[in-house]
Amino acid sequence: MSSDPGSLLPFLRCVPLFAGLDDSAVVVLLRVSHLKQVTKGAILFNQDDCGEAAYIVRSGGINIILCTADGRELVINEMRAGDWNASGVPPEHSIADAPKSQMVVRCDTPVPGKTQLDLILGSVGVRRTEPDYEALNLGDLILGRLGLYGRLGARMRDQQGLAYYVTSGIEAGIGPGPWTVRAGVNPQNPSRAVESIITELRCLCTEPVTREELDDACDFLTGSLALRLETNDGIAAMLSDIELYRLGLDYLQRYPAMLRAITAEQILAAAQKHALQENYVLSIAGPTAQGG
Repeated sequence: MSSDPGSLLPFLRCVPLFAGLDDSAVVVLLRVSHLKQVTKGAILFNQDDCGEAAYIVRSGGINIILCTADGRELVINEMRAGDWNASGVPPEHSIADAPKSQMVVRCDTPVPGKTQLDLILGSVGVRRTEPDYEALNLGDLILGRLGLYGRLGARMRDQQGLAYYVTSGIEAGIGPGPWTVRAGVNPQNPSRAVESIITELRCLCTEPVTREELDDACDFLTGSLALRLETNDGIAAMLSDIELYRLGLDYLQRYPAMLRAITAEQILAAAQKHALQENYVLSIAGPTAQGG
């Protein structure tokens, strides 16, 4: 077997997962790929080992063995060169929609000895596969993540001095995850902090974001994606997302142009559709607030 990683190029081209990638993307894979020769009977990894690599059989074979409680070894899979193709149609992943609250719900949890009050305001968000996910994610980035906590940070932290920190986030998966705003505030006036959050959420739903905000958000997302792909963990996570959410093998090539095509009006429509400021759930933990 050749020790030159470049000799892997034709082989990787034959793997369906990588077949649609262009040469530059395959070169990235080659940089983190290594040829490994093992002798018969050698152990590549053990059950419960932390996952550090993905193995593709080039020649020979690998048996996947499960050790039972009584010490028996069961061969549960036999991998041979060319056998990395899954057969059949995988079952559809499905998670039911979470019901949205029909009213504003508040939960206060006293924490003796705590000096800062922490709050989370949230509601049901979107699935990763929903058409308006990218637009809503851009809007949320502008709302509470871009720079020093986005618009929320500029208003609550810099202008009003209400928050030690404030940020927002969308946790989208196969099912709709939460869309939340989190903040650490002075316990003397939590109501004013909540009002300030609601004001910014209403603004996101009534006024289009500016061209400058949209350009900055697109620059941030495309730049942070490049940084994610500099590590093995980042590459593995991206490949997992592409497969899990069926984003397409050309997703990385399409991503920058796809972001740039999103308009302020699309962000406005997505924010109005999901309307975090209506019928939210508010959880507050900290010392007893004198300001309500």
